[in-house]
Amino acid sequence: MPRIDDGPTDGPPGRQIRTACVTLTSSEAHQLLEALSLWAQEATDDEVDRGWHTHLSDADGRELTVAIDAQADGTTD
Repeated sequence: MPRIDDGPTDGPPGRQIRTACVTLTSSEAHQLLEALSLWAQEATDDEVDRGWHTHLSDADGRELTVAIDAQADGTTD
């Protein structure tokens, strides 16, 4: 299950929340797809960057941070 929290994107995790609905523009969806595709290409080299994450921001200061927790699925580096 994904970890969803209300913490800052540049700090420690905040309080866990159970659900979130995120609506992306087409451009933002493509940015996220590109970032995840690059992660997937790099992760196949038997090394997973434990600190990997990506940010999507808009002009109003809203920010979505997506991180991969390789340890959560048993993957090691």
